[in-house]
Amino acid sequence: MKRFVAIASMIVVAHSAWAQMDVFGNRVPKSGNHVEKSVNLPDKPNKVDENGLRQGEWARKYANGHYAYVGTFKDGKPVGEMVRYDEKGNKTAVLSYINESDTCTAVLYGDNQKIEAKGTYIGKNRHGKWTFFGTDGKLISEEIYDNGMLNGNQCYYHNNGQLSQIITYNMGFAQGKSFEYFSSGRLQTECNYEKGRLDGHYKVIDELSGEVAAEGEYVKGLRKGKWRMYDSFAKEYYSVEYDALGRAKNQDEIDRRKERQMQYFEKNKTRLQDPELFKNDPMDYRP
Repeated sequence: MKRFVAIASMIVVAHSAWAQMDVFGNRVPKSGNHVEKSVNLPDKPNKVDENGLRQGEWARKYANGHYAYVGTFKDGKPVGEMVRYDEKGNKTAVLSYINESDTCTAVLYGDNQKIEAKGTYIGKNRHGKWTFFGTDGKLISEEIYDNGMLNGNQCYYHNNGQLSQIITYNMGFAQGKSFEYFSSGRLQTECNYEKGRLDGHYKVIDELSGEVAAEGEYVKGLRKGKWRMYDSFAKEYYSVEYDALGRAKNQDEIDRRKERQMQYFEKNKTRLQDPELFKNDPMDYRP
């Protein structure tokens, strides 16, 4: 028995849990303890000039005494390197400001103090190429930003380093062709986006045979018309018709098919996968 790839929805990159924020409130993948080093500050840091602008070395501390950040200011703006810490004293970010501007390169650290992300900020917005890493140091994704918005080719990777997905964004919206790949490197799905919504032909490929396993059309994010499923010999064995609202017209047939699959499973449950795993899309289950 071979399970085919689900066609209910596009695989959304879930390479890692997005469970924490960077220093400017942008989401970053969760990683996993380097503690703050001793900081040599002047006897009287945190000075302001007659205009109330911060000058020289500055530092802030949490209530427990650990540093929140250490950096240098000129005329109220950070210059050079600024290091930020969490309340436990763990380094969370090193920001290096460029030419006394609001642009800085950034290295972000996870809970385990391994590098979690690298990139550039303009103000508080990501800009240019950003690279994200997992707790094991492996590459998770490469993303291109334009002043805070995804813009360009975004690439996501399997644990073995193979490309998992490439999707193109145009100022925050997925646009154009998108491809997903198995960890073997073989094509898994091919689809098209229009202003952030699936639109156009969508197909799923069987990893072993390389043949189309399922295909159909999306219109403005909804399935439309006939969707076809194929067996291992590229022969159509099942289809579902969708109306203009993306609803299956032959839902009764789908339910009957699911019931037959359940009965088949009961007779062969010692050697088959549980069809309950496919209850949200019974078309994906084939004994």
